[in-house]
Amino acid sequence: MNVDYILDQLERVRRIKPDQWVACCPAHADSSPSLAIRDTGEKLLMRCYAGCTFQEIADALGMHPREFFRDSKEPKSGIPGISRRDIYRDLTVELMTAYVVTRDRAEGKQIAANDVEREKLAWQRISKAMGVLK
Repeated sequence: MNVDYILDQLERVRRIKPDQWVACCPAHADSSPSLAIRDTGEKLLMRCYAGCTFQEIADALGMHPREFFRDSKEPKSGIPGISRRDIYRDLTVELMTAYVVTRDRAEGKQIAANDVEREKLAWQRISKAMGVLK
């Protein structure tokens, strides 16, 4: 788990204390930060005051719940707390996302605005992952 990596995935992040932040929840249309984040040192705790579950938040971030816990048994990636295995798994998801939108565009299909935004996020994540895996 790398707190900075996770915070980079969120919008309107604001530090409250050295180990606490608030941000817009990625699991719902959030115009005002409703997600509370706390780094205990062993795990990253998240609570959405609008009612989103932890699983919904993790899914919206494209992450597995285990990625919010420190685990020294995973192969190292160069990002503390995030394994190479997790990066390769996430990279596969992002590549498939980019592929599907690119294929649909090549076939002349109309791409919805939210799919265009998700494609941009996928390319950003692909670029970031490739930099880490060098």
